[in-house]
Amino acid sequence: MSDAVVKPRSPSIVDQWHDHIQVSSPIPCHAQLQGILELHLYADGYRIGDLLPSEMQLASRFNLSRATVRRAVDALVAAGLVRRHRGVRTVLIRQPSSPGRLDGLMQSF
Repeated sequence: MSDAVVKPRSPSIVDQWHDHIQVSSPIPCHAQLQGILELHLYADGYRIGDLLPSEMQLASRFNLSRATVRRAVDALVAAGLVRRHRGVRTVLIRQPSSPGRLDGLMQSF
């Protein structure tokens, strides 16, 4: 981990999200969750170094398995938006450029 100070977000922030995963959608749940997470990283004032909610918090909030949440977070890691730190959770390392990906996903519902 770098020397940057990691600032935890409020654990209750995930409870304030009012997004819903639609399991009947042709869009996989992990892709829906990835879009929701990108939107919140973009719109909720997350800053570089802020912690994301834990996989367990996200799984509980969205009523998803941890494996599904992990796939969504893996996609954010692959996109270079977040980095996992063992024992610290997942840290934002770059802001999404726009929430456009989620807008496209939601229009397909």
